[in-house]
Amino acid sequence: MLNPDVAVPLAAVIATVVLLAAGWTRHRERMAALRSTNTASPAVLPADVETRLARLEQSIAALPALEQSVDAIALEIERIGEGQRFLTRLLSEVPPKAGRVDARPAEVIHDPARDAQ
Repeated sequence: MLNPDVAVPLAAVIATVVLLAAGWTRHRERMAALRSTNTASPAVLPADVETRLARLEQSIAALPALEQSVDAIALEIERIGEGQRFLTRLLSEVPPKAGRVDARPAEVIHDPARDAQ
């Protein structure tokens, strides 16, 4: 009888070799089947390849219009930024007292002739 310290690793090695051999054999069988089907018939493209190609061509044709739109949006955003900088500069140049609003409430003037109506 084998010692358990030797038998367990030996069984693991044998199982690993058997599994690798089975996997390798299966792989070779699949590759042989693929080779036999590929040589007998030409490659067949999926049915929707033509529709996908047509959509791709449409997308490529639309790219210049999309690029022009993005450029126009960038130009408008730049104009908005310039306007904001201009207004900020104008508001910062206003003297502090000229732009302030008095916080006191307005006095109400009662006109007795108007109140009688």
